[in-house]
Amino acid sequence: MLNKTLQPVVFFTLAAAFLVSGTAFGSDLTLNGTTSVVTETGSSLSIQITGAPQRPALLLLDIDPGPSTAFGEQVPLGFTPFFQILLTDFTAPNGVVQWNAMIPSDGSLAGVTVYFAGVVLDETDPNGKDFSNGADLTIRLPTDAGGSQGVMVGVPTALDGSALLGPDLSTLPGAHIQWQIINRPPGSQAALEEPTTPFPRLIPDLPGDYLIRMTASNGVSSWFGETTVHAWELTLLSGNDGSFVGGNEAFVSGRIEGPTIADASLNGNPLSLDAAGNFGPVSVPLDANTLHTTLMVQVEHPDGTLARERSSLIQGIGLPFGFASLSSLAAQLEQQDMPVVEQLAADILAEYDIESILLDLPPEEVINTERAFGFTIFSAYIDFTGLTYDMNILLQLDPTVGGIQGQVILHNVRADFNVWGEVLEIDYNLDGYITSDPTIISSTLVGSTTGGQLSINVQNVQVDRQNFDFELNGFIGTIAEIFVIESAVKEDVEDTVAGLVQTELGPALAEILGEFSIAINLYDALEVDVNILAPIASILHSDHGVSLILNGAVGVGSVEPGSPPITQYRTTPSSPYPFSSTTTSGVPYGTGLTVSDDFLNQAMAAATAAGLLNGNLSSLFPQKGKSPVSLYVEDLAFLFPSSGFHHFPDGTELRLAAFGTVPPIIQPTPGGTAMADVHLQNLIVEFVAPTNSGEVPLLRVGIDGVASVDLNLDSRGLLVATPVATSLTISHLRSFPGADTAAIDQSIVALEVLLNFVIIDLLASLGGIPLPSLESQGLGVVPFEVGLEGDHAIFWGNLTTLSD
Repeated sequence: MLNKTLQPVVFFTLAAAFLVSGTAFGSDLTLNGTTSVVTETGSSLSIQITGAPQRPALLLLDIDPGPSTAFGEQVPLGFTPFFQILLTDFTAPNGVVQWNAMIPSDGSLAGVTVYFAGVVLDETDPNGKDFSNGADLTIRLPTDAGGSQGVMVGVPTALDGSALLGPDLSTLPGAHIQWQIINRPPGSQAALEEPTTPFPRLIPDLPGDYLIRMTASNGVSSWFGETTVHAWELTLLSGNDGSFVGGNEAFVSGRIEGPTIADASLNGNPLSLDAAGNFGPVSVPLDANTLHTTLMVQVEHPDGTLARERSSLIQGIGLPFGFASLSSLAAQLEQQDMPVVEQLAADILAEYDIESILLDLPPEEVINTERAFGFTIFSAYIDFTGLTYDMNILLQLDPTVGGIQGQVILHNVRADFNVWGEVLEIDYNLDGYITSDPTIISSTLVGSTTGGQLSINVQNVQVDRQNFDFELNGFIGTIAEIFVIESAVKEDVEDTVAGLVQTELGPALAEILGEFSIAINLYDALEVDVNILAPIASILHSDHGVSLILNGAVGVGSVEPGSPPITQYRTTPSSPYPFSSTTTSGVPYGTGLTVSDDFLNQAMAAATAAGLLNGNLSSLFPQKGKSPVSLYVEDLAFLFPSSGFHHFPDGTELRLAAFGTVPPIIQPTPGGTAMADVHLQNLIVEFVAPTNSGEVPLLRVGIDGVASVDLNLDSRGLLVATPVATSLTISHLRSFPGADTAAIDQSIVALEVLLNFVIIDLLASLGGIPLPSLESQGLGVVPFEVGLEGDHAIFWGNLTTLSD
């Protein structure tokens, strides 16, 4: 005898399993309240027998409806070898017994029809057995193709064949699935991805209705169901995503094409559409205190399905990439750090071969006095045989308003020479040398730029020989004659050592200071093809230092597939920052660097256009491959019970596919708690579940965020942004077919905490943006004070040797 609790029982010879429980209501023999039932695998079945009260009751089953004669009565079964007594129990006091069962989730049962009869053992019946009427059950595969859904053209969506999943979330054993588009907009080339899986994907390419059929078969029989994807295309004739606007309001117009529209709205306000779907211009108020204004267009079909598309207007002025941000970067070299540059330049000068220049001079005739008939009174020729000096060259640089005053100091200078000629027709051949210690070569170094190239013009070169000595070995004649030779030797040596400064000091200094310019590709840092070119545009001299002003331009190389069509950046042109001899707090410093928001916004816009914000959200930013947070289907199934996440096994890690449509914008905040705000707008994120046959898009959201940051500089000249406070806002754009849109709208705020890492990791990508540095010279700037003045971030510090 079976009791009234859930328990497994044998279900005919196909070895299927029932779960049964008993409650009372009904007629003679019914299945789900009738005598002929067609139902799906995995569905419930209510079986009820009515007869004499409190008597044994049996449920009989066979694959042949009979009838047959048994116990002198006609019984609606064939009594084949498959005949079975399936269930036994007692009728209740009201004469009813009921069993509730589940049809097994087994595709091999589809197409099978089985026949039932009931019998109550009643001693008042002539045969003692009261047989019921017959009832039949036909099993088929589920044909629910999921609810209709709305979507915008170009947005990936999934179809819902979850009805064909068994308890283990795999396709029913023995079942096969085939999806096909049986009606589509004229000209559409859209195709289903993975059409033999429970969750194929569709990306509508044209507006209109896509009627899609799901056929379920078990190799013998087939069944089908249908669903519709309503696709609309939104064209904004004004107010395109990422457009730059100004003033107190924007006027937005556009067109919505696609299926019948029951309602359309912009930012929650109804849109009036003409017969062609045109609307506007619609006034959208702009807040002067914000950088972005959101445009959310929603379209509703008469069947209640929704489609949403979101875009963002940028308040400000846009300039194209590659358009130089004038005076957007600067490097300041103060007297305090001049010794570092002096040593670098002195090392370059030490490589200059002064001796070879002097020795390469041809023998020089310094005097030839003749009388009548060619009689030589005195002649002298000199030829240098050697030049030595202390290779430890000293260089001193002192800033002035007119240029840098430079002194090159050589110690222990000695030039050796030979002198030969005639005295009164008598040949002579002597040698000698001159020495000085020190020899000081002074000049004025004036910087200028041409075509982005820095040059240092050396002016007013003077040579000062101290502790000078001249020696000539042997007798030569008068003192005057000796002075003539001495003067010539002095002049040649002076010209040679002066040439060291004249020809080498300017280029050496230009080579060093020119390293403050930037020419770099950011692929190694950000994995996008973006080129930064920030040449030195001008050099300013003061009585305390030298300012190098740079114009920053950023260009986009090759772009990643699917990158947004961004061509401009938000510009806030500025003048060069006027460096003084101390920091804002009055502290002397050695080197200062500045960067404006104009340059940073150009860099971020170009990186976004190249694909910085496209891809797997966890690997978009510098911690590549290191996911700051892992989200699993059970997490999202708990937050959004109707959004399809429950169709995938627990432990399935979701991938967050991101698509950035608007570049992040950096806005200085003078007087605020932090130096700047970084605004992230309209980052589209798709939660997708990976399967063996591809990824299934489940939930699509838009992310807006703001991070208040402090800016700093690492020793190698890379920007560092440290978040002080962050906030995110999530917008629901699309969900799984049949999801409760209103419930998701209310619960979406829960994602703001989970996805807070997005904007924090975005800030880390700023670390790939370089500022002027001398890294190639093995030097870096260690800032000890950071400030914000206007739209310039200023870093005051001192040059230091970089460690390996």
